[in-house]
Amino acid sequence: MRLMTAGFVLLACVGNAGTGFCDDGPMAIKHRVAFASDRDGDWEIYVMDSDGTGQTRLTSNEATDYYPRWSPDGKRIAFGSDRDGNNEIYVMDADGTNQTRLTYNDVNDYSVSWSPDGSKIAYSSWLDDYDNVHVMNADGSGHAQLTTHTTRDSVPSWSPDGSRIAFRSNRDSNWEVYVMNANGTGQTRLTNNLASDNHPAWSPSGNSIAFTSSRDSNNEIYVMEADGSNQTRLTTDTASDNYATWSADGSQIVFRSLRDGDEEVYVMDADGSAQANVTHNDDHDTVPSWYSSRLPGLLWVGTSGYETDGCDPEEGQYPTTMFTFRAVYKDADSDWPTTAKIELERDGVPWRLKNLHRVSGSPGSGAVYSYRRRLAPGLWRYRFVASDGDGAATGAPTGWADGPSVIPRKRQFVDGLVWDGQKWKGENLYNRTAYKQRVNGSAAAGGSVDYAMRAQNDLNAPQKLEVRGPAAVGDASITYLLNGSTDITSQVSGGGWETPANVVAGGWVDVAARVTLAATPAQSQHALYVQVGRAAWGPSNWLQNHDVVKMVTSVDDGASTGTVRVTGLMAVPTSAGAHVQFALSSAAQVEARVLNIAGRPIKTICTASDCEAGANTLIWNAMSDTGLRVPNGIYLVEVTARNEDGGQSKALAQVRIGS
Repeated sequence: MRLMTAGFVLLACVGNAGTGFCDDGPMAIKHRVAFASDRDGDWEIYVMDSDGTGQTRLTSNEATDYYPRWSPDGKRIAFGSDRDGNNEIYVMDADGTNQTRLTYNDVNDYSVSWSPDGSKIAYSSWLDDYDNVHVMNADGSGHAQLTTHTTRDSVPSWSPDGSRIAFRSNRDSNWEVYVMNANGTGQTRLTNNLASDNHPAWSPSGNSIAFTSSRDSNNEIYVMEADGSNQTRLTTDTASDNYATWSADGSQIVFRSLRDGDEEVYVMDADGSAQANVTHNDDHDTVPSWYSSRLPGLLWVGTSGYETDGCDPEEGQYPTTMFTFRAVYKDADSDWPTTAKIELERDGVPWRLKNLHRVSGSPGSGAVYSYRRRLAPGLWRYRFVASDGDGAATGAPTGWADGPSVIPRKRQFVDGLVWDGQKWKGENLYNRTAYKQRVNGSAAAGGSVDYAMRAQNDLNAPQKLEVRGPAAVGDASITYLLNGSTDITSQVSGGGWETPANVVAGGWVDVAARVTLAATPAQSQHALYVQVGRAAWGPSNWLQNHDVVKMVTSVDDGASTGTVRVTGLMAVPTSAGAHVQFALSSAAQVEARVLNIAGRPIKTICTASDCEAGANTLIWNAMSDTGLRVPNGIYLVEVTARNEDGGQSKALAQVRIGS
């Protein structure tokens, strides 16, 4: 689940229900840094404020306690200790109490990283005679090995969305930074040079990774994009800089430096500026870990299998469907918020700012808030806003999240597919007048929107079909596929096109349209009109009240490249779910996903399934990625094929689950 942040850590969640992977937000308070120091004769764990004040010793024994790492909620610190003979993983409360051993091995376990939800700990271990990355539950149970190389894989760092783990490896003869999925699959090298690159640390946004490199003769702190691009040096001192970790808002980095003759903890801005020593000790202070107890925030936690963004349901009809928006408010000091609101937008136009109502819980553990109402027809978006319990100014709102699609009448089918610039979405009829039907889609002025639909002549005689749009439409490219014949394409300006030939009774036209809006600021939305007519333009010559728009079977995204193509995609309902049938022009690896009609992923059927040229079938059991059965309704099945030549093709089909 992805949490989007802004201002006072106001969080709007998107992702799988019940998880809690979270980007850290700005303007956090109570910055604390844990670190290791030998100032009292041996290595112990200390904490301090991020400005270096309040330095306090947490552990006290004659062994080595090292490499502390804060839990995501700031209540615990995991660390390594050899107090029982060899290095093992321990955990303690943030004040140093309740020190508990988690691993019991005859080899060294070290270098820990918490999962973003605090339920697991990744760590390095020599358990199989080689240094590899392992994972366990936060209580020490459920051990699993993630890497199995006969070289060294170590120093894991969990991504803020919980999906990936960065680590260092010398499998290529020198230390390089790698990344893998959280289950150990998909191990990919990010750095590639003859120097040593190690100690990766994800930024709170998940967009960047800080790491240490000796490529410029000594260890310095670098940062790169999460895909390994744009590797940039941040520190430029002649001494060694190492062990970088980020502040919760991503604005600063804490690290260890030898520039003062001994190891000291330094803080700098994320761009490398304003580097400052914060420990000022004649002994060694190192391996810092940053935690910020954040101001209160709103976040969504899901409760059913297909919810993705805090709104249930995601489509409906007016005026019968009641929509519920949910959020959770948390505050480290258990203070109630002074305000908690939701801002709504309809068809790109601001609507209202409404109060959220408390349902249950408390701020310390999470108070559930909600807002319920019937929504007028249109495409809705929303975001949350709140102020903290201490009366501070209201934080900036969360980013906009896609809300429900509302239609005006009962309708049992999705009639067309609309491309909104990022994804195909299923659309119900948005409106219907005496002589036309309007299919919904929106785009910014000067932008474009794509449609795919099947218009059928349900009269008893051959007729032409018309497609037209409002006067603000600029150019439009319309492709007509008449009863399966060769494409007939026209490029026109203005709003109005008709089929070049009559459509036989019961026949149809598959219409693919890309409409570019005129650069008129007031025109932020566009809809196509589909009509069945006699012989000439105009409402008086077009028959009224005929249901001419039918369900689209499938659509190709038009972006096929190389030597592979997906054709004939069909999703056939079964009692247990659906059979996904398609053909490939050549052998390829296939990724198949199920989306709701808003275009949001709810189930991954397969990610890299090897499929042969010709007919293929995949099975969807009507379950979501959360393990719950999806509600009855219409879903979209997306199939993407990629082959060894770099070719790619994508297709989309609809399927109805349940009656």
